[in-house]
Amino acid sequence: MRHFSLQAPIFLLTLPVALLLTGCGMGVSTPVAVEAPNEAFHGAVIGGQNPISGATISVYAYGASGYGSAATLLASTTTNATGGFNFASGAYTCPTSSTPVYILSIGGDSGSGVNPNAVLGAALGTCAHAQSSFLILNEVSTVGLAYALSQYFNTTLGGTAPANDNFGGPAGSLGLANANSYTAALLAQLSTGYATPSSGNMTTEDTKVYTIADMLAACVNSPGQTSSTDTSSGCGRLFNYTTPPTGGTRPSDTLQAAVMMALYPTQNVNHLFLLLNPRVPFPNDLSTQPDDLSIAVKFTGSGLGLGVDTNTLSTIDIDSAGRVWFPSTASGGTGVAYFDPASSTFNGPYNGTGMTHPNQVAIDGSGYVWVSDTQGAEISGYNTSSPTAYSSLSLAGTNSYSITIGHDTQVDVGLLDSGLNKYKLANVSTNRQTYSEQSTGLLSGYAPISLAGDASGDTLIGLSSPTKAAIHHYYQAAGSTSVTQKSSASDGMGTSAFTGGDLIGARAYIPSGTNGSLGSSDAICFAIDAACYPIQQPNQNGITGIAVDGAKTIWIASGNNATVNAAPMLSPSGTGTSASYLSSNSNIATVTLTHDSDNGNTLIAPAGIAIDNSGNVWVSNAGCTTTGCTPGSFVLTEIIGAAAPTITPVSAQITGSNLAGTEP
Repeated sequence: MRHFSLQAPIFLLTLPVALLLTGCGMGVSTPVAVEAPNEAFHGAVIGGQNPISGATISVYAYGASGYGSAATLLASTTTNATGGFNFASGAYTCPTSSTPVYILSIGGDSGSGVNPNAVLGAALGTCAHAQSSFLILNEVSTVGLAYALSQYFNTTLGGTAPANDNFGGPAGSLGLANANSYTAALLAQLSTGYATPSSGNMTTEDTKVYTIADMLAACVNSPGQTSSTDTSSGCGRLFNYTTPPTGGTRPSDTLQAAVMMALYPTQNVNHLFLLLNPRVPFPNDLSTQPDDLSIAVKFTGSGLGLGVDTNTLSTIDIDSAGRVWFPSTASGGTGVAYFDPASSTFNGPYNGTGMTHPNQVAIDGSGYVWVSDTQGAEISGYNTSSPTAYSSLSLAGTNSYSITIGHDTQVDVGLLDSGLNKYKLANVSTNRQTYSEQSTGLLSGYAPISLAGDASGDTLIGLSSPTKAAIHHYYQAAGSTSVTQKSSASDGMGTSAFTGGDLIGARAYIPSGTNGSLGSSDAICFAIDAACYPIQQPNQNGITGIAVDGAKTIWIASGNNATVNAAPMLSPSGTGTSASYLSSNSNIATVTLTHDSDNGNTLIAPAGIAIDNSGNVWVSNAGCTTTGCTPGSFVLTEIIGAAAPTITPVSAQITGSNLAGTEP
């Protein structure tokens, strides 16, 4: 048995350590105009179980001139013989009281000699109220910082810390502020040095956090690497195995290594797992190797549930404030609801319009979340800031299967005329009071189960029947009510789904075969391109949702096996329908993140998927396939920091000057 109990460390902090207020530093900018002093706080730096003495402790304001931009050094001190440090009230001043800040511990001696490669850190929240009590910097806090803020880290590795150990984002970045204020806290508790445990409606993967922390500890509790090419010491092996793929620069400290594990969670997992030895410093780490090193958190909504009708899709959307909106079909809990990441609370459901089976959601430019209803004739729009305010339109003789926001910022609805057994399109007026219909007159027996718009005014329509699916790409001329089919691709079975935007229109299939396996003709396609290119892993089936992040990576929810797949661009400069996702064998290369019962149990039955402005991947999980799910069966999963931040809501990616596949 290789675990031993971790006792909460107690440190006697004696006289305050003298503060070394600095005006410049390697890789950081000089302090700027100030507004408010910091509150006093103190703490300790621990390498696993060992106090680290002589480490440099620095507080930084995140860079504000772009992703990975140079941070601003606010103040520094050093740890004493017991690893303790202290910042008195007013020891440094804040650019603004709300400026997000973080703290790093660099170097020091944990008992094996001075280790320049040991860099630990933590996200502190806002500057004027940053951690006003005792905190522990250790490998666990470093995992919290690295994973929550991985998308905001400097892309230049190597060097001597802190030269390249910068976190930064665009000025006023809401995504960075959110990740720093509460996402990191989902992984690490600074007051105890422990991983955040499961509690209430939240299930964490604390065992994986401890596992990654133990990998870092193999380096922290050592004298460091012997050279920049060392592959035998704890640090040398860690840096070797976390070097970015395709010729990337090797990390030179533990913070850089932790960020690389967050960004490349499937790389060298077997070798990294071997860094753990029989005497690891943290309890309850994984006893068997995980499939990957991504970290997810599961939230369960009491009174909510998600049932997805056969041959339909369910979607989620994220508003400009970061709240995740989704449909609920629980018995006694039917309507639209949202999850607030800032407070980890569910709100709703809201249903002032008599929705029967809400299915898809889309948020318009006025901040209204629109909801389709596969078993009703109403479409409803709820004010995301005040959900008791709503609009409602009755679409007589039809059911609304799909909903999106078009380039004209108005609501597009995919309808199935129950009498004619044909699909139609509807466009809601700007004042949300009326709508107009366009009857396509095509393909009787199909339901329009997915819609997407792009900035050119095109509408992508996914059609499904009980036996086969098709996808059509339409262009609607300005001022005209007619539609013209531009190009299409179809498959002999399953259901189509896609996401829109200037650069990417993609579709996927849910195979209808009895074994649920992808056939050779099942594929992800570019909707504007008539050709289809298959994904590389044929076992990743049951594709139920697609989203695109700020780096143009396609994210796929796989409903049959509790995984999320990412298809990164192989040529990031490619746009539109170029073969920038294709490998040499014309297959789309995907990365699989698994969170089934053997890997954290935080994904159950993935349905809708969306990316927020911090780079978190959100997935709704279906609990049943009929109206009246059991209350409490709704599960929302957050895979932390796995994607590039994107513009929210989705409609904001196809209006104005914004493009799908770009960062905020």
